[in-house]
Amino acid sequence: MMKVLLIDEDEFFTANLKYLLERSHNEYEVKIFNIINDFNKDINDFDIIIFDIVFCDFPLKGFNLLKKLAHLKAKTIILTKNNLPIYHVVARDLGVSAFLPKNIDFASLEYVIGEVAKGKILFDETCHISELTKREKEILYLLSKIKKRKEISDLLNISERTLNNHLQKIFEKLQTKSVAETLIKAQKLGYVLLK
Repeated sequence: MMKVLLIDEDEFFTANLKYLLERSHNEYEVKIFNIINDFNKDINDFDIIIFDIVFCDFPLKGFNLLKKLAHLKAKTIILTKNNLPIYHVVARDLGVSAFLPKNIDFASLEYVIGEVAKGKILFDETCHISELTKREKEILYLLSKIKKRKEISDLLNISERTLNNHLQKIFEKLQTKSVAETLIKAQKLGYVLLK
């Protein structure tokens, strides 16, 4: 019997997933921790170590839950609607075992559960991107707000040549050729929000 913990705020989703898991040909014992309704409880009330698999949504506000799960060496599967490639990178860095869209078919989900239970790490390889440095992220943000390179270099207290070197590295990492293309791709990857 595989013990599964579902951590999510979407009651409908967790109830349906629990129903499917419990009626599957595999044997699952499923517990639900609803982040909103279980506010009187703490995730610490659950003995995470007794669960074989922990499912949770990708947290858009802080990563304390993922850090705790990683610290406890929990085999964690992210099930989310937030499927930006940068989230895959963050999840992988935080020790998550798999990253899946919430609309995954059940047969594929069961396959992933089985592989993760064996200790495998499963991520969509098409989502691999080179992580940007803090400075490169800062430059992307400023590029999305300020159009003139001179203003950005002055603001960062660096030369325009150094700024251009950073931009070249960003272009290489994001596989782009212009600032406009870079900003569009950076938005798709979740690095900047354009309005």
